[in-house]
Amino acid sequence: MKLTSSLATAIFLVMYPMSQAQADDDLSTSVDVLAMNVATIRVISENCRLDIDPMLEGRVFEALAAVPEIQMSDLVSLFLQRHRNEVHARGRKCYPGDVDHLKSLTNIYQMSIANLKELVAAR
Repeated sequence: MKLTSSLATAIFLVMYPMSQAQADDDLSTSVDVLAMNVATIRVISENCRLDIDPMLEGRVFEALAAVPEIQMSDLVSLFLQRHRNEVHARGRKCYPGDVDHLKSLTNIYQMSIANLKELVAAR
């Protein structure tokens, strides 16, 4: 009996770091996707002179506030870098179809925020 409980404990301890690492990877991926999505939304909105939601990044920061190992300054830097990259890649022109593309990106953003909140709650 003692061997069985020791074995179960060992299996749990071995599996826990991997599941935590997977959760961290999922969280990191989710944040990166959101940063790219927000950058694209911002650049299209700027280029096409459309009103922009001022809380795009704020919702991400709010969702991650409960995660102690995330440095908010690093998160701000990530969003700024993604924006610079998107401006460099897309330029400063409003292309045909950008307004429709913006609607799709906004829907993806909303789903991604919901996913991020679920990931943080599951930690």
